[in-house]
Amino acid sequence: MAWTSTTITSKIRDLTGEQSASQWSDANILIEMNHFYQNIFPFETRLPELWDWYEQVLAASESGEYSVADTVLTLEKPVTLDDGDGDVVAPVRLWLDKEGFYSLYPEDDSRAEGIPLDVLWYGPNIYVRPKADAAYTLKFAALEKPTALSGSQNPVSNRWGPAIAYGTAIQRMNDKGDPETAAMLNPMYQYHLANISRKGIYQRAGLRSRPGF
Repeated sequence: MAWTSTTITSKIRDLTGEQSASQWSDANILIEMNHFYQNIFPFETRLPELWDWYEQVLAASESGEYSVADTVLTLEKPVTLDDGDGDVVAPVRLWLDKEGFYSLYPEDDSRAEGIPLDVLWYGPNIYVRPKADAAYTLKFAALEKPTALSGSQNPVSNRWGPAIAYGTAIQRMNDKGDPETAAMLNPMYQYHLANISRKGIYQRAGLRSRPGF
């Protein structure tokens, strides 16, 4: 069975009982389906297909503040710094704690540029300290949004289709104030999640295993 967005929509209608477009239009189902598929499904599965390296190019005399692409859901270790010389990349410490980061690097500190040692990910931006004194490439392990589904497009894997349908239906029932039906759907949702292969989040083609430092 090919799990296209059309097939998933039909399954969602079966699960929620909303067979009529007057109850829930196909267009709105697609919106909710993609919200689940792009923003929730990646965290639920952490599939290797959804991980890649995210790169930020640094240069001297920059502010040290950089916006993160909105396709990135999360940045995680390892974080590495490459000066382009072809030698071993250096580890960089990743911070999620703004207060801790700025206790080490006060916001009003005018210290000199140097080799970046720490990076804070806060909101839509990353903050690099010390600010770069030369050209570098900063690389993160990144969980990224899959491309939105549309028309008869297939999910990346047909194995994902049932989980996307159940997950979207559960979100719908919770949004409608029907947690009982959502709870009834959850065991099958968990079953379909368990059937999705989990082979290690850094094993996809082109994505190396975590470097050891």
